[in-house]
Amino acid sequence: MFKKILHISMAAFLLGVLHLCQGTSASAESMESMQKQIAELKENISALKQTRGENDSYQAENQGRSYRVAQADSPPVETRTMEVPSYIPPSSSSGSMLQIYGGTTTWAHQRTNNSTISSNGNSFDDDGLDVGYTVDLFLEANLGGNHKFIVYLEGGDGNGVNNTLGTFDPATNTSSGLYSSPNYDPNNTAGSLMINSAYYEGLFFDEKLYIAIGKMDIHSLYDENDVAGDETTQFMSNMFVRSTGVSFQELNNYYAPGLKAMLIPFPWLEFSVVLANSNFDNVDEDGLAVLQVNFKPEFLHGGNYRFFCVFDDRDYARIGRMGTEGNTGWGLSFDQRFTETLAGFFRFTMLEDDLTANVVDATWALGAEVNGVLWNRPDDALGLAYGAVMVNNRVAGLPNYDDEEHFEAYYRYSVNEYIALSPNFQVIAYQPSTVYIFGLRAQFDFRL
Repeated sequence: MFKKILHISMAAFLLGVLHLCQGTSASAESMESMQKQIAELKENISALKQTRGENDSYQAENQGRSYRVAQADSPPVETRTMEVPSYIPPSSSSGSMLQIYGGTTTWAHQRTNNSTISSNGNSFDDDGLDVGYTVDLFLEANLGGNHKFIVYLEGGDGNGVNNTLGTFDPATNTSSGLYSSPNYDPNNTAGSLMINSAYYEGLFFDEKLYIAIGKMDIHSLYDENDVAGDETTQFMSNMFVRSTGVSFQELNNYYAPGLKAMLIPFPWLEFSVVLANSNFDNVDEDGLAVLQVNFKPEFLHGGNYRFFCVFDDRDYARIGRMGTEGNTGWGLSFDQRFTETLAGFFRFTMLEDDLTANVVDATWALGAEVNGVLWNRPDDALGLAYGAVMVNNRVAGLPNYDDEEHFEAYYRYSVNEYIALSPNFQVIAYQPSTVYIFGLRAQFDFRL
């Protein structure tokens, strides 16, 4: 199935790229003709100035200035600014060939009312305080124009409240912990600083085709969300950051080889294909393919309406039937800015309920963020979110068949452009009890 999806996806992209090439060729011919007309007009103007006896001092005074000249009968020169995809970091104004930037996130979580919760067989009969940190470091090489090579290093220590409360392991159906971890930041983070990503990305055909290839955070290439998609500055719970890890299965190696190709035929439409594999060997087998369409309407203050399908070609055991098969699912991720101060999000996923690995067959979440313009703190923000994890009752032997409900609130207090402090509060309702988590997150950013 994976190979068929790969072939169909690449065929569709080749047709789209061919169309872009034709459009670009026509545009190039039109632009060349226009440039010739402008050059002839400049020569005429230069000759006219000489006949009027303009001297060298006048020319020196105006050297370096730019003038736009147009003929009355000539069509106006249309300029257009294409929105660059958000995953291309903004370049430094210094024009340096190598940029270094990143940040460190530290947190402390106080949990309460967890006397009946156990994780991996370890009982906790009192409340406790958990701390930890992560470090993100980016090395970005400018390859000219819209072409870059990025190396991403990550490290940290302490899983904190995740280990204490426990998180469910879908591979073994073990642990009486949570289906969605309260703190997504330390997930898949090693103790020492390691190279997790090394990839190329670039824009082609008048910024209508985006390509990224290499070792990447594959699950960040789809299901994006501008309001709920960054655990270092927005919501911290897994289900409010990303669907993968709660409903969709993560790759065996989280940072893995992959390719993302995105067509941007219009400013309001993006069509993406993500192809990946857990390993560098036999990448055409047991792969992951994601198709996503993003509609970006301009009404109100702009938004993103993403629809995606996930095709996982790894082998999963069937429920009530012999043999294995691949896994499929679909989801949507919406974010909409209603006013200059208010933005909202909605996320929903659904998977097949006839595979033992799909212990969660659906999730939904919604929320809002209000920035601090209303109280004269434009760089601050208040976020509220609520959602639920729907447990698949067809899977036998689960420790908990009750749906899991999550509520989270945070306030991001901006100390300056490099430092932000975020008090965080979470309520998680599931069997055997309701847990309350009070937290404080500190984010320190830098750019060299």
